[in-house]
Amino acid sequence: IPIVTLLGPMFAAVGTGSFFVEAIFRVPGMGKFFVESMTGRDYPMIMAVVLTYGVFLTLMNLAVDLAYGFLDPRIRY
Repeated sequence: IPIVTLLGPMFAAVGTGSFFVEAIFRVPGMGKFFVESMTGRDYPMIMAVVLTYGVFLTLMNLAVDLAYGFLDPRIRY
């Protein structure tokens, strides 16, 4: 169970931390659009990317909670 607790947020961090990697290595992707919208003050795009990353983090946490139920039968929902 502790490994699952760490792996869920780690996968979310890899997915949401992509804009640092894309900005440094000049790889096109969603992170590039986020950085460009920050420099260009494109507020709707900033809100959309933050919302997308937030939904992704929430889904990863939900997946971890559901995995607890499968891995340990003592946990009930």
